[in-house]
Amino acid sequence: MNYASGQHGQDLEGWMGTRCKVFISYSHEDEKLKDSKVKIGVGYPRAFLSRFLGTIQAHGISKEEIFFDDGALVTEKEWRAAINSALSDCWLLIFLVSPESIQSDFCMKEELPRALRRGVPIITVLLRPSIDWHLVEVHNPLSGRSIKLGEFHSGGLPKDGGNARPVSTWEKEEDAWAKTCADIRDFIKGAGFRPPADVQHDPVHVDAANARSHEASPEPRPEWPRGESAFLDAYLARLIDCFSDQVFRSRLSGLFEHPDHRLPSGVNRALQVDPAKVGESVCKALLQIVNELSRSLQARIIVLPHADCAVVRDCLKAAFGAAARMCLNPTVLDTKGLVSPGDAAACHRLPASEIAGATLAVRSEPHKWWKRPDRIGGAALEDERAIPITVEPGDTQSAGKLLAAALYEATFPKVFHPKAASSSDMDDEAIGRLRGEAEVDALLGAARYFVLPPDHDGALTPELEAWVIKQLSTGVLVRQAGGGTPPLFRYSETTLFALIGRALAILDQPEWNPS
Repeated sequence: MNYASGQHGQDLEGWMGTRCKVFISYSHEDEKLKDSKVKIGVGYPRAFLSRFLGTIQAHGISKEEIFFDDGALVTEKEWRAAINSALSDCWLLIFLVSPESIQSDFCMKEELPRALRRGVPIITVLLRPSIDWHLVEVHNPLSGRSIKLGEFHSGGLPKDGGNARPVSTWEKEEDAWAKTCADIRDFIKGAGFRPPADVQHDPVHVDAANARSHEASPEPRPEWPRGESAFLDAYLARLIDCFSDQVFRSRLSGLFEHPDHRLPSGVNRALQVDPAKVGESVCKALLQIVNELSRSLQARIIVLPHADCAVVRDCLKAAFGAAARMCLNPTVLDTKGLVSPGDAAACHRLPASEIAGATLAVRSEPHKWWKRPDRIGGAALEDERAIPITVEPGDTQSAGKLLAAALYEATFPKVFHPKAASSSDMDDEAIGRLRGEAEVDALLGAARYFVLPPDHDGALTPELEAWVIKQLSTGVLVRQAGGGTPPLFRYSETTLFALIGRALAILDQPEWNPS
């Protein structure tokens, strides 16, 4: 047993000095069959190793960094030390699936669970037909629940028409190895192949001279001026919370530079910029993460169970919400009383060109109400609880009832109230119901807002504002053209929402929403 260097009989100190990146788990019973047709005299495991070495060495991985048990280390001490060292270092485990390997206690109860504990991605390669192999479960010590072999990152290789097909059933074995190695190569070139974020370090039973310490690498900490730190720190804390779910550590550990880091490496780098550009920088980094993960899911380089997929999708949306808030100008928010939004009845005039831009300033968790528009063109992002309105000059009571009718239409589904509401329907009872609903919505962080275009600013009189606040408990946001007012955004508003709209479009794709 040694790293795949072909140097049998290496001493313990020699092969322990090389860090393992790829661990190949298989059953020795498969090698004994000697059934490979492309490499005569060996079994499928060695045939795979031979083709894999030829593919991967051009991509920065040496043969010494690949662990393959070749049976050369015969003593218990050498064998155990080699396994412990390689499993404690590897970035990827490749499991060669066969009826024999599935029955191997060492593969299924030692090697695979230890990889899962460290958050190491696992790729399955089917050597020979194994009935219901994809339903076979492996215990994950990290989460305490079991994972099916079919849920691992590849979903089974090699692929034939999108489905996993065992190597032994291919007419040309060479084609099977070529497809398998190409898919693994693509994984290694992607975001998922990184030093894993070890949640719990396995003990390595080797001599002290060979033991390796996993000392924490300090996570970069942005240093912001005092005037900026109070605002940005609050949303930095939210970003950290977005990536705190265990699924990121167990399934997407490659996003993190070190197991002790709380944010993906791309986000950490994005934070190390001028405070005025932090929001822009983080949004761009998040879009890159979403795009890379989506490609990996499409290619089945990464396979997430349905529940984990939903968790990651929602966490990424929440991260965009925090990053979008970081794009706002804290000075303007402070002037408007919006640094800590939450008063649904407060009226504000904001320099924003889009409805999503106006509502972003009053939403503490804006991602919960974002939606992509149904039409092509116009705004790239909308707020599903914003009510765009216009106000014509008139007396306060009449204008107020028109707004009440618009709020009624938005609040109560047409299935319950098929008749369109009109101002004449807005008696004291109806307005009272609206006020009660609005107060409950605000309590739950789901307040609705009227949003007026800039050219209707003059029609919103102080008396009408006061009526809406008192009678409807709903705010009226007026988008202003700007002019002499300080900008609300420190990043292009239209570009920001185009970026977020694109991210939401990606997260709406089938790979993120498996049925």
